[in-house]
Amino acid sequence: MVNTTSSNDYNEDSGVNDITWEEVYPSIALFVMGMDIWNTVLSVIGCIGNIFVLLIISRWKLMSSGAAFMYSLALTDFLSLFWDGIIDELLPLLGFVLTDVHNIICAAGKFFNFASTVASYYLTVLFGLDKCLAVVFPFKYREYGKPNVCIVATLLVYLAMVAYAFYAPFVYRLDPETGVCKPINFEIVTPFFLYDVRPYITFTFGGVVPIIGSFLVTGITVLKLRQNAKNRVSRDNQQGIAFPTQEQSSKTRPPQQSRRDAEITRQMLVVCFLFGCLALFNSVIVRINFSVDVKTLRDEAMVRVRDRFLSCSLALMNSANFFIYLIFGKKFRADFVNLFSKSGDVNSQITSTGNKNATANRQTESK
Repeated sequence: MVNTTSSNDYNEDSGVNDITWEEVYPSIALFVMGMDIWNTVLSVIGCIGNIFVLLIISRWKLMSSGAAFMYSLALTDFLSLFWDGIIDELLPLLGFVLTDVHNIICAAGKFFNFASTVASYYLTVLFGLDKCLAVVFPFKYREYGKPNVCIVATLLVYLAMVAYAFYAPFVYRLDPETGVCKPINFEIVTPFFLYDVRPYITFTFGGVVPIIGSFLVTGITVLKLRQNAKNRVSRDNQQGIAFPTQEQSSKTRPPQQSRRDAEITRQMLVVCFLFGCLALFNSVIVRINFSVDVKTLRDEAMVRVRDRFLSCSLALMNSANFFIYLIFGKKFRADFVNLFSKSGDVNSQITSTGNKNATANRQTESK
């Protein structure tokens, strides 16, 4: 998740070591546990949904870079949900904390936690940018919008996230007294960077930049689509076409690949808009937590509550895409149904064969 100050970072400064906030505020502790359970449920559902997305898109042929970005985003969302929701939430609820097992797991786990979430942020923005370019520059997109573009962009995002979360392996270790994974090693990374510089980096690159990017590409795409629709209506009116016949419609109907790209564009608009709203909510929480000076157990309890809202929001962000694709994608729904229906594959083969035979018959008749 987007990391904020944890209670482990300020327990020693609270001045109260003989009693915990859970004991003082049992109702808040119960609410936090309920949020943890809900976060786990969302994460499990999200993991399953992203696996379905990967299975469906892997069966597509002639993929554009937009479909490849859907695949890359689903894979990153799955990894983020698996770590944040299963490893960091479900296992602790069962009494086992993986990051408290060894220093290496502690450092690597925190690094993966921080990097994977923000990688999902930027892949969402790139998904939106890809379809924005497809709408604004359709001819160039047909020429250059290939899956290789997504592969290169995804690798660059992952490399950037390595730089973003570089500090985690250096500072996170197991506390010798409590055995809890927390930032205690400041031989290379200073406390000034961790507590004074890092909050601004997190807020900027884990919030402001992707939020502005998502709303920007969404707005440009919507404006361009409306402009294209007006131009199309105006052109039809000039040509005197009010209600085209079935034969005219069949001639002007876009090919299957174009229809799929148009469907992916609709899905992108919803994905990016929802992402922008949730990311804005997350950034507000992160900003509040960074600005709060925790002095009492109540302050600690409220930070925990805000952290849980943040975790659930992130889980929803990484889980919602599958359902968005189902709701706003007719082709995606059909492919999802075909995953569970052997007859779906047979019917698609029969339809394809029938279309080929019909085309051959028309060519024979024309001769």
